[in-house]
Amino acid sequence: MQLKTVELKADAELDQKRFEILYNGFIIGGTLVQQKGLPTLRRELSILDKLCSISKDCECGKKIIQEEVQRELTGGSFELDKAEFDLLLQYLTSVPWSTGKSVRNALETIDWLSALEVK
Repeated sequence: MQLKTVELKADAELDQKRFEILYNGFIIGGTLVQQKGLPTLRRELSILDKLCSISKDCECGKKIIQEEVQRELTGGSFELDKAEFDLLLQYLTSVPWSTGKSVRNALETIDWLSALEVK
């Protein structure tokens, strides 16, 4: 099985930005999908658990969408299998990023994620 290891450090500003794009993009992109099967729901939960394992609820109390609270990076790593990676990438690329800095940050994160080595 092919795995990609995602490692983000809490004390690195770029990693904090990447985490924000990954987490918010995952939540927003996933919300845009109208119909999902059981395998997709299970995959979503696995990815969410992995993102939450390296973060904590933001003290600011801001919500991304519905009841999803903004999260901040605490640092760590996790592995994504091919199906999880593909779903995360699909969700990230379906978000209507605003033209300008937002799309630049999103594309940088997507390119970085895509370039991670497969184990």
